[in-house]
Amino acid sequence: MTGRSSSPGGAPWQTRLARQSRVLHRWIGMVLALVMAVLAVTGGFIAFKKQVDYLQPAARSASNAPLDALVTPAELANHVLALDLPEAQSLADINRIELRPAKGIYKVRLEAADAWSSPRELQFDAGDGTLINDGVRGDQLWMNLHSFGVFGTATKLVVMVFAALALLWLSLSGLYLFFFPPWFRAQKRQRQERGTSDDPGRPGQTSHPSGPATDAETPDRHAGPGPAPQPATLRAGETTLTRSQ
Repeated sequence: MTGRSSSPGGAPWQTRLARQSRVLHRWIGMVLALVMAVLAVTGGFIAFKKQVDYLQPAARSASNAPLDALVTPAELANHVLALDLPEAQSLADINRIELRPAKGIYKVRLEAADAWSSPRELQFDAGDGTLINDGVRGDQLWMNLHSFGVFGTATKLVVMVFAALALLWLSLSGLYLFFFPPWFRAQKRQRQERGTSDDPGRPGQTSHPSGPATDAETPDRHAGPGPAPQPATLRAGETTLTRSQ
């Protein structure tokens, strides 16, 4: 008895677990590779949003008017609607209004037409409300691609949860598959060494060598009276065997 649970085929449960983990590790890794490819490409592109105007329009600088002389957000919202832009027909079309005091500007981001569109961003002089820059926020579209939000909220949640659990599984199973084989081989070698030292039939004990017994080791089988019969011999030049009496 070795004290190890094994299947009818003889494989211990640790070996079966390692084999199953290796199969799951391979298939989950192949599926997750597609998700990670999207995350890598989109994430790498978003990292340069400060350097690419398409991703984020550069903030212009305007007059440094005192705070009490700045245009209020309400006044600016009415000014945006007065421009009669296709993307800004009502207050619901304005996503946010941000004040940048250091540059003396307002940033106004409009709502995107759909998940596959980039929202429009307008920059105004905070002192008099003059439009000084008009661009798009391409980083928002790429963020939606990065999070799979372009496919809907349900898809986004499913993919992100799967990616998180898959990464956790790959990390744990990878560690297991990396450390288990050497440990298992070491345990098996130790069991073999203990079995060799405990087995009386192993080398180191006095025993007869394998192979046919010699004449000196073969016991005499003649039990009757009289001399023992001599073995049959073949004389030179004869074609028949003679047996001594």
